[in-house]
Amino acid sequence: MNSRERVVKSLNYEEPDRIPIDIGSPVTSFHVESYINLRKYLEFQLNEVKIIDYVMQTVKIGEDILQRFHSDTRHIFIKPAKLIKKINHLAYELDDLEKHHWPDTT
Repeated sequence: MNSRERVVKSLNYEEPDRIPIDIGSPVTSFHVESYINLRKYLEFQLNEVKIIDYVMQTVKIGEDILQRFHSDTRHIFIKPAKLIKKINHLAYELDDLEKHHWPDTT
């Protein structure tokens, strides 16, 4: 069973082969210090660390960590483009989605 099938089964209240693993969203990410320590412990190269939430100090998790822990999900980071008519509605640049490297789910 691949990651997509596993997540879809879970969302449909069906039993997958294992519980889907979600790492890397702003809620399921790592604190910056923990992430750096984890990369050092696993002897992974310490590249640029991108903070995704400055209040919580959570980071964007590298693909190598996501693969190491068999994460079934990938967080899509969409940047707000601008306010529309000075209301609280934000537009998003969808070309970021097209440029994203999607994992092979076959």
